[in-house]
Amino acid sequence: MQIFLKRVLDSVGVSAFDTIMVGDDIDSDVGGAQSLQIRGCLVKTGKFRHSYFEQSQIKPDMLAESVVDFSESLLKK
Repeated sequence: MQIFLKRVLDSVGVSAFDTIMVGDDIDSDVGGAQSLQIRGCLVKTGKFRHSYFEQSQIKPDMLAESVVDFSESLLKK
């Protein structure tokens, strides 16, 4: 995942600082992003499991009920 994310950033010319990864997998999506200094937002849809989230060593920068909720929270800022 890290190589993929790095290639995406490079291909669009965006820095990790200006990026947020939004995903439902705390390990691959959030953990992979954070390993590249990208902020990670975990959404509580798809693969999300509350018990796994609570025991994980990975702590997302943001937590949202869905991608829609994440988008709405960005618009409010």
